[in-house]
Amino acid sequence: MRIFCLGTGRSGTTTFTRSLEHAINYTSGHESRASMLGSQRLDYPDWHAEADNRLTWMLGALGERFGDEPVYVHLSRDRDAVIDSFRERHRGRISILRSFGYGIISRREPYSDADWAEVAATYVDTVTANVDAFLRQRPCVVRMTVEDPLDGLAQVWDLGSVQGDFDAAAAEWSIRHNARPH
Repeated sequence: MRIFCLGTGRSGTTTFTRSLEHAINYTSGHESRASMLGSQRLDYPDWHAEADNRLTWMLGALGERFGDEPVYVHLSRDRDAVIDSFRERHRGRISILRSFGYGIISRREPYSDADWAEVAATYVDTVTANVDAFLRQRPCVVRMTVEDPLDGLAQVWDLGSVQGDFDAAAAEWSIRHNARPH
């Protein structure tokens, strides 16, 4: 059994990982295989929960490799909050938004701040549509939001046969993990 947490990023994936660290029958990782190539990229062990927004670009391979066996979690956050977080966070660093803005969208000239907001909106909408399309055909799906995560978390524990300290896992959602600096 595996659990894959999919989404845009900037939406609680670090908190999701910390929450699943309270399971005693799962390992939990956040972007733990992000630097791997080829088949190693998706070589997740059994009884593992993984949160990695880059998996949204590998959904075909993920589906071929694991099929309907995993619990697939679509973790989301208010769209405008995600866009704002990405727009603020991309500056001066390698990021998925910069890769999307200059690689997937083939552009050479710099973006203005207003342009970056549109790049972030396009990224968020694209990833959300990719995840929604992938999950439409999956039987074991949990949709949860960072704003109200506990019902979704309970579903993950139930569908994934997760054992451990649920109360401690739930408490992680009251802590701001990986928050952007103000």
